[in-house]
Amino acid sequence: MKTITKLAASNLRQNRTRSILIALSVFLSTFLLTVIAEFGNGLVSHNRANAGKIAGNFCGQFNSVTEEQYGAITKRSEFIAVGRMAKAAEAEGGGAKLGLLWMDPQAAENVNLPDAVAEGRLPEAGHELAASKEFFEKAGFSDPKLGDTVTLSVRRDLASKFMEQEFTVCGILRPSDASGFQKSFQGYVSGEFYGSLFPEGQRSYTVNFRLNESVAINADIGEEVLKELGALCGIEEQHVSKNHAYLMWAYDPGTETMMACIGISLIVILVSVVVIYNIFQVGIVQKIQEYGKIKALGATKKQLKQLIFREGMALAAIGIPLGLATGSAAAVLLFRQFVLGSGEMIQDVDFVQVNVVSVPVLLLAALIAWLTVWLALKKPMRLVASISPVEAVRYQENTKAKRAARKGKK
Repeated sequence: MKTITKLAASNLRQNRTRSILIALSVFLSTFLLTVIAEFGNGLVSHNRANAGKIAGNFCGQFNSVTEEQYGAITKRSEFIAVGRMAKAAEAEGGGAKLGLLWMDPQAAENVNLPDAVAEGRLPEAGHELAASKEFFEKAGFSDPKLGDTVTLSVRRDLASKFMEQEFTVCGILRPSDASGFQKSFQGYVSGEFYGSLFPEGQRSYTVNFRLNESVAINADIGEEVLKELGALCGIEEQHVSKNHAYLMWAYDPGTETMMACIGISLIVILVSVVVIYNIFQVGIVQKIQEYGKIKALGATKKQLKQLIFREGMALAAIGIPLGLATGSAAAVLLFRQFVLGSGEMIQDVDFVQVNVVSVPVLLLAALIAWLTVWLALKKPMRLVASISPVEAVRYQENTKAKRAARKGKK
């Protein structure tokens, strides 16, 4: 076995160009696998830890919910963190759509509304109003302050007439990019004001909620599960909607996400196997007579296979650790840029930090890289083992004959 190892080391030294190319191929394949695995792991961990802050902390919502249906929802153990909200009125805004919404504290928490408050607080009673400065500007108030009184022209629905209503500014909200793009702005009022416009029997809510841990749900089956639960509370299917992003990250990334990562990894593995195999194949053809001589000296098929295997594994021992190290560093940098980009798109969100580098993921990437090299060596190992000394001598004679032939004059 020591002789085989020495031969493998000698071959690597004599064929430096081939050795460098194979080691580089192993390094690049390991690098790509590590980046994909570490970045994917970090993305899943980050989105799972921050799913509520990114997409809202609720699994789904029911629309057009009556008082009786809301009571049925709160009585079922499958639903937790149940909140309700409703459109109270609309206001005149000089071409922009200004809406007035009411949310109970749980519904506001589910959609992260308290995090959007820049100054003051959300409405609690009476004619209190919280909105962004853009909302007040569209309503005709350029520089609202906490405690100011503003008068809006509002109506509860299209069938009603506009009427003047005074509100006390209790909160200033941060601007929303989506609101400016859609030219639609929302202000928030108290439950008391909503009740003054809609007496009992005329109220209709939108209910958002999370589900108990005992309920099996993910992004793939979320809609079906929510429809079944809604039917138990008298909610029609068209009034059921799921929070796809929250279900995908808080519960299960879903088969589509996992298949995408696996598909990219398989492409990297396939390309790496082809490249490493071709480099070894060329080297074997060039040294076929040498392998034939080794076999003529008494080497067995197993020993010839071991020779090729040890050459490949020696180069893998160089390329895989370097690929893991540089791949981890690249994954950390890419993920940091991703988080910074997400922070710019979702302003004023304090994300929970996650560790991108994971030892189990690194071990998995190393194992896959090693298997990639092993797969690439399978056919070259069989080819070397099948070489006969006679064929090697013929190859050598043919080569010498071609070298001796020349053209000349007498």
